Amino acid sequence: MTCPPPTAHHGYPAPHIIPPTSTHTHTIILLHGTSTSGPTFASSLLSFPFSIHDPKLASDPTTETLPHLLPSVRFVFPTGKLRISTVFGGVLKHAWFDITTFSDRTVGEDKQIEGLKESCLYLAELVQEEVKLLEGRSNRVVLGGFSQGCAMVSFACLSGVLPRVRLGAVIGMSGWLPFRRQIEEVVDSCKGLSSFERRRAVRGYLLDLLGLEASSGEGHSVGEQCLDTELWFGHGLADEKVKPQWALEMSNVMESVGCQRSMKMYDDLGHWYCAAEMRDIFDFLRRMGLGEGKTELVQ
Repeated sequence: MTCPPPTAHHGYPAPHIIPPTSTHTHTIILLHGTSTSGPTFASSLLSFPFSIHDPKLASDPTTETLPHLLPSVRFVFPTGKLRISTVFGGVLKHAWFDITTFSDRTVGEDKQIEGLKESCLYLAELVQEEVKLLEGRSNRVVLGGFSQGCAMVSFACLSGVLPRVRLGAVIGMSGWLPFRRQIEEVVDSCKGLSSFERRRAVRGYLLDLLGLEASSGEGHSVGEQCLDTELWFGHGLADEKVKPQWALEMSNVMESVGCQRSMKMYDDLGHWYCAAEMRDIFDFLRRMGLGEGKTELVQ
């Protein structure tokens, strides 16, 4: 299928697209961190080398990148809207929502709501476009992000704003969960209830927070199937910008609403990614059906 040219949405720049080098089978949408952009994130992440071992090609480990290992994947790197960034002194930065201070992400949450709402709606449109491009096979769309991008993806999955589909996987690196304390309070108020009821309660709270109406109908498919998708989170233990504890709290919230999630911490890693994390991401994607059977990883 011919891929249409990327377009801008409601003030968001057109996403940066890396087309597949073979027949298109999957799409991975990846959101950048604070004050950067889709093209910059793409350049860094997709060129990041890590070692793998393919016994069919060589006896020694080889250095690879994600695009080379996943030639049938269409990589989509959207860019956050230009918005006032409090943490950078009120200047305009590309961001998914506002951040008041890096030291405590719960400060200034009221300033985050507008960006979270706009970005949830934008991300929902982007996911729907990629699902349509894959002829409705939503299980071939992967959603992920780094830092603020991870925070945005995690929040969007809980919000009920995303399309009523089950995605192929969700990946988060070095992130946290906006409004985590309030979401925990909602979950705590649902003790004794099923995970489905807890999800509905969280969804209702977040939709009300964003000033959005719930989708019609009350079935399991109403904006919640993305929570049936397996989630993978990675974080550096030496991260001083986004504390590892914040990532653990995010992961625990996801577990509390019945998500199947895994969390991996990396020694001596700061607010970035490393070869071991990239190998783990590729291994996770392979288990989800991408690049299946292509390589053996070097530990």
